Amino acid sequence: MTTLLALETSGALCSVCIQHDGRRFENTRNVDRMHNERLLPMVAETCAEAGVAKHAFAAVAFGCGPGSFTGVRIAAACSQAIAYAANARVVPVASSRALAQAALRNQPSALDGVITLIRSRRDLYYLASYAVVNGELREQAADVLVDSMPQMAQLAQGRWQVVGALPPWWHGHVPVTTTVQASASHVADLALLDLARGGGLDPAAGLPSYVTGDSPWSA
Repeated sequence: MTTLLALETSGALCSVCIQHDGRRFENTRNVDRMHNERLLPMVAETCAEAGVAKHAFAAVAFGCGPGSFTGVRIAAACSQAIAYAANARVVPVASSRALAQAALRNQPSALDGVITLIRSRRDLYYLASYAVVNGELREQAADVLVDSMPQMAQLAQGRWQVVGALPPWWHGHVPVTTTVQASASHVADLALLDLARGGGLDPAAGLPSYVTGDSPWSA
């Protein structure tokens, strides 16, 4: 079985997860924008708990965005460095997909789909949608940057949940569930699925994902 390290720092949480010998070890904390100081010590702590050396990973997964510009880059850089040292594959996982996975894990049999909202800056939010098919997420619409209420047919169909940050302009009849947060364990769920289907990249290709039209330098 693949020994996997997963990292998620694209939001408020700093989260590390290791899947090893059929067991999962997770270390998740709210570190108040100190991800750069806390991530690697948390990796070391979780490795010690799991009894895994840093060079023993077959794959390293990370939340590749969208989300905090600095947080996403921290996870990408750490993933690349560890993957190079371990001769491992890298598995970038969209942060919106991990957020949708968190919602799905909470209600595995009660959802037809998930819409995610991740704050960028000011009134700008990243929006994506995922249908639930046979218990798994299927991307319907990739992340786009929006600043006003979108027209979304899913909001009038079936059992869809909206999760993430609440925009000031949201007026949909489906409320936004703000208590759902993505952790490294959700990234690990999706990375293992991707690896089982032949996914995984060379470390050099493990890069952050940026949404068209967004620039962290303009605000």
